Amino acid sequence: VIFRICLNCPFDSVKEGNVISCDKEAGDVIEQGFTIKVTVSRGKLKMPGFKSVDDFYEWADKYEIKYEIKREFSDSVKSGDVISYSVKKGQTIKTDEAIIVTISDGKNCKVPDLKGLSKSDAISKLKKANLDYNFVYKNSDKAKDKVISQSISSGSEISCGTSITVTLSN
Repeated sequence: VIFRICLNCPFDSVKEGNVISCDKEAGDVIEQGFTIKVTVSRGKLKMPGFKSVDDFYEWADKYEIKYEIKREFSDSVKSGDVISYSVKKGQTIKTDEAIIVTISDGKNCKVPDLKGLSKSDAISKLKKANLDYNFVYKNSDKAKDKVISQSISSGSEISCGTSITVTLSN
C-alpha cells in the first residue's frame, strides 16, 4: 500500500488521518503484492508566520497554495518586504481562495520635470527628489548639456532611489 498525504486537497473538510481516496473500490479483487494508492488527509492547513517573502513562496509552492502579489508604496516597510497577507497567522487556508500578498515598493517619490534644464540643475532636482540618475548623450539642435528627454515621465510616482536615465544634448 502506498500512502499519499494530501497537503492541500480540495477535501479540507476531511478530518486529519482519514482516507480521502483510494484507487480501488471495496470488494475489488487484487493479487498479492499489488500496489494500492491511498490518499490520507493531513487535516486543515493553517497559515504559519514567515520570516521573509521567500519563505512564504517556498511554503506556498510546497502546499500548492494559490497566491496573488500586489505592490504598494510604504513609508514604514522597506522595499521588497511584506506589508501584509490576506490570511492572518493561525487562520485556516481555504483551498479555493488565493492568498493576497502585499509587498512594499518602499517610499514613493515624484519624478520632476527635467526637460530643458542644464545637467547641474537636473542633478540638483533629482537629488532633492531622492532619485538616482545616469546620463546619456544624443545629437540635437539644443544647447550642449541641456536635458532633451528622461526615461520616466515627470509627475510619475516611483520608489525612491530608482534610477532615471536623462538624455542630454551633445
